[in-house]
Amino acid sequence: MAKKSRVKFGTSGDDTFTGTDDSEIFFGFGGNDAISAGGGNDHAFGGRGNDALVGEAGKDHLFGGSGRDLLLGGPGKDVMVGGADNDTFLIRQGTGVDTIADLQAGDRIDIRDFNFASFQAVLNAAHQSHGDVVINLGSGDQLVIDHTKLSDLHSEQFIISSQITGPSSSQSPYLVSTNSHVTIESILTAGDSIGGYKMAGIPDGLGAFDNGNGTFTVLMNHEIPGGLGAVRAHGANGAFVSQWVIDKTTLQVQSGHDLIQHVFVAADGFSVDHSAANGNGITFSRFCSADLADASAFYNAASGLGYNEGRLFLDGEESGVEGRPMAHIASGPDAGKSYELAALGNMAYENLLANPHTGDKTVVAVTDDGQNGQVYFYYGDKQSTGSAIDKAGLTGGHLFGIKVADFAATSQCAELHDPAGCRRAIRVHLGRSRRCERHDRRADRPGE
Repeated sequence: MAKKSRVKFGTSGDDTFTGTDDSEIFFGFGGNDAISAGGGNDHAFGGRGNDALVGEAGKDHLFGGSGRDLLLGGPGKDVMVGGADNDTFLIRQGTGVDTIADLQAGDRIDIRDFNFASFQAVLNAAHQSHGDVVINLGSGDQLVIDHTKLSDLHSEQFIISSQITGPSSSQSPYLVSTNSHVTIESILTAGDSIGGYKMAGIPDGLGAFDNGNGTFTVLMNHEIPGGLGAVRAHGANGAFVSQWVIDKTTLQVQSGHDLIQHVFVAADGFSVDHSAANGNGITFSRFCSADLADASAFYNAASGLGYNEGRLFLDGEESGVEGRPMAHIASGPDAGKSYELAALGNMAYENLLANPHTGDKTVVAVTDDGQNGQVYFYYGDKQSTGSAIDKAGLTGGHLFGIKVADFAATSQCAELHDPAGCRRAIRVHLGRSRRCERHDRRADRPGE
């Protein structure tokens, strides 16, 4: 029988490789690949994409290639080359002697396993050996950094703790990692200011998207009751949405501002621009959770129907039965405009969750956080004309409640723990919601 080739090739997509105890060569090519080389003296090439390369036992050579790669040599005498972009090198106890051949300014070396108290303690464990830096990690483990001077190293390149205070945050993370492979870094803390813009209190629902230029945007709800807080960019105090631009490499916050600039509501037929400039701002109360759905939730590329000119951020007021659902446009030519979604009705909104796989239909799950809170579903049709929310299918649709058969006059809590209580659920059409109209909780309650 012919011996199997020791060379394994990936594709332009995301590939996963698991090696054997033989010496093998792996080529990931494009995509975000995961290569676990196994035993033997292996060579792993990630290629393009954000790859994860693990050498395991043996004398391995790992080459990340372009992209933000993760490299872990494992036991043995390994050589790691991150390549282009900012990479992370994981060094763990029992690693033997690992060599980083091309440390770049934006790369990071994770040595949390060795319990260094500070970056100075790392320097104290290091020495210059000709043109290289050698760090003694203890128990026979060493890290060699090729073609580097001790004076070239800086603290930002080393991860020595699972909790990292980011460059823009005044506080260390409140969360504590219990996994040596997980690092938690604080980005911004309530009270911190960026360029004079302060992160206010009661942050809640979040959304984030890539800007395609080395930064990403974070959208943040602030669950402030109406009547409290400062007057915001839309001309009123109370709840608002902040927008932050953050560097993907350093996690430094570059800028922040109010997302909501112009508000359009059903009470005046969406024809009036409510803004600070016009002196007619509208007060919002307690924006809770949020949903930044995929663009396909509101645009069908196959038919061309829907809104494809910016990202829509959905939230609602968790302020009682008259709470309003909202869609905020976060990018594109309409950025800064916010629309009331009157077709979804009024309630104490916990969240609005849009389904990104519904074609020409727009489907949004609506969760009510009132005393008798329920779950509703809105069904609308994407359009080719009209306002942003018209195109997105968020007007003129139908609202449905959930009614579970055989639950009338019984305890839902008791039935949910009874396997025999799993019964058929049906949709109940509640009709079209109009502005300033709320649903009667008794009529909409399952089983009544």
